[in-house]
Amino acid sequence: MFPLVIAYLTLVNHFIQGQNVHGSLPPDALSHLQMRHFEGFFNNPSHPEWGSIGQLITDSQYGPVYYSDGTKMLAGGPNPRQITNKLMRGPSGQGSDVFTALFPFFGQLLMREILDIDEASCPREIYGVDVSDDPIFAANKSKEEMILMPVYRTKYDKGTGKYAGNPRKQVNSATSWIDGSFIYGPSEVWTDALRLFKGGLLNMTDRDLPSLNWRGLPLDNYPPPRTHKRVPPASFWAVGDRRAHENPALLSLSIMFMRYHNALAQEYAAEAVSVGSPEPTDKELFRRARTQTIAVLQSIILYEWMPFILNKTSAQVAYNGYQPSVAPQIDSLFAAVISKWSMTLIPPGIPIRSETGCGMSADSIRLCESWFDGQKLINDSDTDRSRDIILGLAALPAEKEDHIIVEDLLDYHYGPLHFSRTDAAAEQIIRGRDFGVKVGKLYLDKDHIYENHTELLDSLNFTSEQQALLEELYEGDLSKVDLFVIALMDKDNESGTAPGYLVKKVIEQQLTRLRDADYFWFENKVNRLFTDDEIDQIKSTKLSDVISKAFKVDKVRLAADVFSVEKAREVCLFPPLNSSNLPPCSSMKTYDYFAGNEAAFIISWIFVGLFPLAVIGMGYAGYTFSEHRRKKGQMLYKASLNASASSRKGPANSREMLDSFSASEWVGEDELKEVRIRLDDAKYVLYVQTVEGLPLRSANLSVYEVLTLHVCPKSPFTVLIQLPKSYDLVLRFSSHDHLQKFCSKLNTYVYDNGKLMVRQPASWKSISKKAVTKSRRKENLNSFFRNVFAQAFHNSDMRSSDAMSTNREIVEFEISKEEFADSLGMKANSKFVELMFNVADKQKRGFLRFREILELVIIMSKGSPDRKLELLFDMFDFSGNGKIARNEITQVVRSLVDLAGSSQPTSDLEPIVTEMYTCAGLSDKDALDFDDFKRLLTSKDENFMLKVGVDWKGLKKTATKRPKLRAIGNANRLTLEKLPDDSIDSVLHSKDSVRRGSYQRSELGNGNGMTPTVSVEDLQSVLSEDSAVTATPTHTRIGFYDTPESTIDRKLVHKPSSLFLKRVEPPKFDPKTARVKAFIHYIENRKREIAVLFFFYAVCIGLFVERFVFYLYANEHNGVRQTLNAGVAFARGAAEVCSFSFSILLITMCYNMVRYMRETVLNLYIPFDKNIVFHKIVAWTAVAFTAVHVVAYGFNYYFLVSGPADHACFFDTTFYPSDGFIRVGPTLYTTLPGITGVLLILTLIVMFIFASQTARRYMHNTFWIVHKLFIFLYMLMAIHGLLWLTQKPNFFYHFIGPCVLFVIDKVLSVTRRKMKLKIIQADLLPSNVTRVMFKRPANFEYKSGMWVRIACDALGLNEYHPFTLTSCPHEDFLSLHIRGVGPWTMNLRSVIESSQKKERALPNKVYFIWSTSNQRSFEWLIDILKQVEEVDINSTVSTNIFITQFFQGFDLRTSMLVSSLVAVTH
Repeated sequence: MFPLVIAYLTLVNHFIQGQNVHGSLPPDALSHLQMRHFEGFFNNPSHPEWGSIGQLITDSQYGPVYYSDGTKMLAGGPNPRQITNKLMRGPSGQGSDVFTALFPFFGQLLMREILDIDEASCPREIYGVDVSDDPIFAANKSKEEMILMPVYRTKYDKGTGKYAGNPRKQVNSATSWIDGSFIYGPSEVWTDALRLFKGGLLNMTDRDLPSLNWRGLPLDNYPPPRTHKRVPPASFWAVGDRRAHENPALLSLSIMFMRYHNALAQEYAAEAVSVGSPEPTDKELFRRARTQTIAVLQSIILYEWMPFILNKTSAQVAYNGYQPSVAPQIDSLFAAVISKWSMTLIPPGIPIRSETGCGMSADSIRLCESWFDGQKLINDSDTDRSRDIILGLAALPAEKEDHIIVEDLLDYHYGPLHFSRTDAAAEQIIRGRDFGVKVGKLYLDKDHIYENHTELLDSLNFTSEQQALLEELYEGDLSKVDLFVIALMDKDNESGTAPGYLVKKVIEQQLTRLRDADYFWFENKVNRLFTDDEIDQIKSTKLSDVISKAFKVDKVRLAADVFSVEKAREVCLFPPLNSSNLPPCSSMKTYDYFAGNEAAFIISWIFVGLFPLAVIGMGYAGYTFSEHRRKKGQMLYKASLNASASSRKGPANSREMLDSFSASEWVGEDELKEVRIRLDDAKYVLYVQTVEGLPLRSANLSVYEVLTLHVCPKSPFTVLIQLPKSYDLVLRFSSHDHLQKFCSKLNTYVYDNGKLMVRQPASWKSISKKAVTKSRRKENLNSFFRNVFAQAFHNSDMRSSDAMSTNREIVEFEISKEEFADSLGMKANSKFVELMFNVADKQKRGFLRFREILELVIIMSKGSPDRKLELLFDMFDFSGNGKIARNEITQVVRSLVDLAGSSQPTSDLEPIVTEMYTCAGLSDKDALDFDDFKRLLTSKDENFMLKVGVDWKGLKKTATKRPKLRAIGNANRLTLEKLPDDSIDSVLHSKDSVRRGSYQRSELGNGNGMTPTVSVEDLQSVLSEDSAVTATPTHTRIGFYDTPESTIDRKLVHKPSSLFLKRVEPPKFDPKTARVKAFIHYIENRKREIAVLFFFYAVCIGLFVERFVFYLYANEHNGVRQTLNAGVAFARGAAEVCSFSFSILLITMCYNMVRYMRETVLNLYIPFDKNIVFHKIVAWTAVAFTAVHVVAYGFNYYFLVSGPADHACFFDTTFYPSDGFIRVGPTLYTTLPGITGVLLILTLIVMFIFASQTARRYMHNTFWIVHKLFIFLYMLMAIHGLLWLTQKPNFFYHFIGPCVLFVIDKVLSVTRRKMKLKIIQADLLPSNVTRVMFKRPANFEYKSGMWVRIACDALGLNEYHPFTLTSCPHEDFLSLHIRGVGPWTMNLRSVIESSQKKERALPNKVYFIWSTSNQRSFEWLIDILKQVEEVDINSTVSTNIFITQFFQGFDLRTSMLVSSLVAVTH
């Protein structure tokens, strides 16, 4: 196509240069070259774009462009409304002696023909003129309300106005040629919409009026003052100019030339018939009539209208030939100022001339009431109203050519629906500022050169009053005077009338430039459009001839020059119209665009708010149904277990089974555990067991005088049993009847044992908040022991301030024997634990408090050997007489055996005790005192008790080293034990220390016999574990140094002086410091995760800020900024983050890539194992910014529907019907962005709800299915921005890369075939853990950390769950350890258990053989073997343990373990 155009232009160029190419061109091609293009292109082959639609208004050749910022900002000046009120207001009816009223209206036709700058910029840029104090526009305003009259800035080239040296340049939306575009439209498509396509005619009705605009031409559609409603575009007449309906006069001129065209076409057709030529085609007739009409219009403008305003003859503006080097662009001074000078000539009304004679109809039209209502005024008349209007205008004097403008234009000019009246003169002043024209340096011709505004103003014929008024309006700065004001006030120096030289010169130069540059000008003989006779005939055709031919009016009714008042007097001249004799103008009206959108707007938001609730409700209903089925299956399963247990235990245990209840224990965080509750009448204990009967916990109810129950009688049927000294028991039953039965049974049980039970109703919410669950109790215990250790070891870092924040809570906190045993890592039924607990529980409450635990910790962890022996002695001194019998020594050994984790029978311990007595030389003693007891335990190792300590859970092993204090000098050598601080002094001052003299104070002597005494209190202060001690006197010094065997010898150098010791206090606990340290540790432990999150959120914030700033400040060319205010900045910023986040989600699910990257060095910096956690964080981020996007667009839609439809002009290509309104419903539910946006929100809500922790746990299959909607989600996101409403879609830039990675990863996953594996072993482990073992496939490459997705035939092959492999890579099997935390995992456990029951074949005998070097290799197995022996009533299991190594000498621990089991030990 493009080469064809170049060839075509080359031929045209040759043709223009006068070369005879007729012989080389076919007739059709030659005729095509003579045709003027509708859009104005290819008029000048060297510059084919000159004069076409969309060309820029050139900077004025008469002077520079002025903007306040040098690029685009309007120059300052007074309020335009104040200028028009003071300078242009005056009485109407001051008729002109020169111009008829037809002259300014034809001038409007001329300006519409060559200039269209009324099209507003897209996006709309509105300059608000403050009219808050104006009596016309602010008649009904409130006191403080600001009213701004909207003035729209002109459409401009988006590539201009961005930097200095490139000021804004406006766009001319019409062709600058005089080519009949006012008649035929600015494009061929528009022209085709006007044609009849028959006989070369334009489509007219029977009344010779234009046809209706049924093809939808984009005609301007302002609300008529009469109705204040927009008219549907299809009800307008189809005419050539989009603003021809502005007033009846302009519409009548359009009708006149359309009739003229048809008259010519009919003449040419008749002419062809009369001469016997072939009948011309429609295309030929239309082209010839159009060419003739354009030529006549050119002649009237250049040789009739222009000479009249210039006060010249047509000969003085004669044509001098085509000049291809002359540019036909419109000058900015002409476009912004001079084109509207004729505004001062427009009368307040439009006269209607009678059909005969020179009379004026009484129903003359008031101009201010006829805006965009001319069609009705013309069509409703029985006569040819358009003819009568033209004839009336030709007989009516225009307003006087001065600076006064009628009120119809000053106060009642048309405007948009929301501001129906405007000031046309004020708009023109703003237009001049918009184009950057102002008073200053001006060059009109060689005789009129003005270097500054002073020279220009001095050359004008201003009166002194006008000069004073200008200085008042512009505050003495006349350099700011608007050129439109100058154009109105300027007078001709010779005639003393307007217009002045400025207006005349600019009009003459602009029109003659357009004529000389037009190749298709009718006088250009090179184009051979017309012969010389035809040219003469066209030049002789006047506007009166056109009127006569178009309206078939006798020429005697028209003056030869219809623009001249002087000529009109010879035929018919009306008196000037006065506004006082015409109907008054209606006042300004406003419009609420949001009216009618309230319901759709509110319902849409309510729907968005209720939809998540509906989805949650549907999900809950589905969960309830499945849960009902699951519970029903569990009840059947429990019934089978109970039946099996009854048959196994027999009738003897029927009482026990009657006291058992099935329930679910709530352990916190919505975690339930299926249990059985058993009440023991004999021991007054409540047992909690697994469904299989394994013990979980027990509660000794005898310690509670009052048992408090909180019962929730409604679903979920729950009871809270408060156990103050332990963690509470929360049980959930399947029905209200089961709950009532349990409570009734428990009530009877409590009363039978002489206790009291209080039952209180409660809701589930209050129970969940009030219950001290195991996790909460564990937190309290952790806090309790941390504070104990912090006090005992002077380590403030160990102190906790989380669970229990006050000292009172810590001091009054009590722990049970079970919790005490757990803190030691031992069992509660251990004899050693029981004895130690009884010794520590001095008040015999059955619980231990802070001080008691603290004393015990200090003694066992930091006490001296003697003090530890004292504690042990007291534990077994049952009689309290200071003696321990031989049988009690056996109990000591038994406790040590228990401490070692063994269960040796008592009979086997007697030889050991005898050996111990023999070694200590105590064989002859039946009862031992403390010293004998000490000899018994230290006979083999003097440091035996130094090695004795207790490992407390949660605390690193405390060294048992003890410091010593040694006196150096003449004093006797003395060893003193290092003491804890003052708060535990009572620990060291026990009754036994006085009785046995273990802590007798010693004196430090010197050579002079002086014996200064160091008190225990001084040593407590000095010899703390973290103290550094110095003597303040110059004669005394105490030093410390470390010695082998983890002891500290402390040397005291004493000289005759008193001893003064200085204590350095340990650091006190500071909660703020502790929190800082905890925070630092947290950062250190998670620095990789924090780095990744920091980078991710830095990118998110960067994207958001960039888009936010761009739309809020930088992107003035995007209409959403002006239309939607700051809402679009938030919406686009959030949308950019959403595009990025949703794309990143795909990367987090590339499992193969993650597995590969985990084995690279990048894993040191990026935690690839946390991809699922990162996936959730990214998803939350995407959802959060989606919410911002949705809320922002909620505001955006409000602003959008609250304004005119044309305010939604975001791009130049955006088009809305002229009578259209933006409505919430159609915009949301019928447009592509609206539909996809709503579907995106709904899809995201569904996916997000079913991806929650609760849904994944209880409805995993539904979660997995719903999550497949991500494909639909990404498709919607890709479509959502395709219309480019606010910007070019950026989603693909973020999405393509992750999508490619994701697709490749999934292809790799698909290539890895699914495999059905048979379970080779399945074990039901404690804590609801199930171990499943598979045969390892031959080609399976297993690496540490890999995971698999599994499905179970019995549970459905469509539900897969991921689990990490727990077997070692070198093993020939694969194993999984699956914890039962949800329906699927629990159902899997049930399936395996049922399968095992069916397939179980019990052997007659099982032999277990274990060979090991020492007891440490099987210590961990002891508990399991014990449980086996307890349940192995029939001795089915035969256990043999072989120990190949035995320590020399006395090995108590090994000996105890050897004899702890029934198993045969070798």
